[in-house]
Amino acid sequence: MRKNVRHSAWQGAGLLLLLLGLFLLSAVHARAAVTLPPSNHIRINLGATPWRYIKDVDDPNSKCPTAGDSSVGCTSFDDSGWQSIGVPQTPADNDTFINIESGGGQGQLTGNTNWYRKHFTLDPSYGPDQLNRKILVEFEGAHTGVQVYINGHFIPGNSQVQANAQATHVIGFIPFIVDITPYVKFKDANGQPVDNVLAVKVSRGDRFFESPSFSGAFRFGQDDTGLFRPVWMHITDRVHIPENIYAVLNTWGTYVSTVSANDAAATIRVQTNVLNEYSTDQPVTLTTQIVDASGAVVATAQASQTIPPNGAGALNPTLFDQVLTVNNPTLWYPNNSIYGHPYMYRVIHSVSINGVVVDTKESPLGIRTITWDSNFPIINGHPHYLWGASGRYDYPALGSAVPPNLQWQDLSLLAQAGGSSYRPGHSSQGREWLDAADEYGIMMLQPSGDGENGFGAICTTAGQGNCATQDNITLK
Repeated sequence: MRKNVRHSAWQGAGLLLLLLGLFLLSAVHARAAVTLPPSNHIRINLGATPWRYIKDVDDPNSKCPTAGDSSVGCTSFDDSGWQSIGVPQTPADNDTFINIESGGGQGQLTGNTNWYRKHFTLDPSYGPDQLNRKILVEFEGAHTGVQVYINGHFIPGNSQVQANAQATHVIGFIPFIVDITPYVKFKDANGQPVDNVLAVKVSRGDRFFESPSFSGAFRFGQDDTGLFRPVWMHITDRVHIPENIYAVLNTWGTYVSTVSANDAAATIRVQTNVLNEYSTDQPVTLTTQIVDASGAVVATAQASQTIPPNGAGALNPTLFDQVLTVNNPTLWYPNNSIYGHPYMYRVIHSVSINGVVVDTKESPLGIRTITWDSNFPIINGHPHYLWGASGRYDYPALGSAVPPNLQWQDLSLLAQAGGSSYRPGHSSQGREWLDAADEYGIMMLQPSGDGENGFGAICTTAGQGNCATQDNITLK
């Protein structure tokens, strides 16, 4: 009888701890949400509706629109027999978990070649004869080599590795963004919306790119392929803040830093880049607000500039550089600090033209200073020990496409155990994980993607093995 009572008590305690953990997880999610002012920027999760998908079949016409297009060498193409899937997705999620000894090579993986096709229509009002919007597509993670086509048109990348000239992007742990505006169709001859096809080839070891050897070890969880992180469409005004993604478009949007901070006041520097892709000068006003966790605005700055048109060629945003003061700030400390706790502000960047808001962005802000001596990180003037963990970016039975709630749960468990630092195993974590780390007070040690001692030896001759090539170094 006593044994049964004790067992029931532990069950109740376990349930209470589980509910407490779920409450803390939901509370952090709620605290992280900030409503941006309405603007012309529309952000669409392209994984919310199905994609067409085929694995290890490489038909070159997979890039083509349904009706074909002779100008890009495309005949008509029917993908109705392809699998219907959601994105993010792990190509090998249904055949990788096999009952053999671990530590095998990439030969145990399927998904060497993956084709994804997304059909979509656009509101004709977004076209060049009306609102004249920009259409961008952001890939948070596509591994390893990627070719992106829109209606049969290839989108080139910006890799400095010559062997990657036929790739839109290489390395899935770094996001990239493409501008598909010149190639989308808004309406047919009758003014009706028309089908567009975004086709994405994601491969391992293909001829169109040089496979980076430091990211090719299956035992490091780095050689799974596919669209394993979210894909977003951005419909923006032609005056807009670029996304914080450099790859392909060579632009950056915002940067926020703590210049100085103590319990009395903090000085925050906010840099915001604004692009003008209209054909004429535009009178732009940038309003920057720092918002605390309760939603109260604690600092504001405003500046105006006349921004010239970008013109043809490379994108050249105009920089707004502002300094704001937050009085009596709540400083950010790592988890388990005796001096404070993790506390997040949000920075809201609002771009307006003649009083109309055309774009907004949000940046996270933890107000803190960090210096180092030979023994400790010194955070807000206080030396700290950091207790940490490490792990892969993939997940049992799910592969590399890990849902957000499981990423937050993992860091929640680390925080509950007293952890305050985390090193991803050989490859960088994505945006969702980093947002959770900010909220839970987990300091990140982000690797750029390598194996054990992947750059311990540099190749000195062509064909030399077990060493890093110059292209590896350039890419890293």
